[in-house]
Amino acid sequence: MLHLKVGEIRKGKVKLDEYIAPLGIKAGFECFGVVINLQKFTKTANIWGVSNNAVGTNTNRIVVFRKK
Repeated sequence: MLHLKVGEIRKGKVKLDEYIAPLGIKAGFECFGVVINLQKFTKTANIWGVSNNAVGTNTNRIVVFRKK
């Protein structure tokens, strides 16, 4: 199995798993699934002026592949 950790960019508008999964399939892998973990910001995020789930990477997305 192959696991790729990706997130989102452009203030959450572009979800990278939606781009990675088709590329993996094209490369000969089977997309076994996508695990999405919505995370809450810690107080460290506030140091950088980031509000909860407003900007930055708000989810951990893991695309799971296996070789056919």
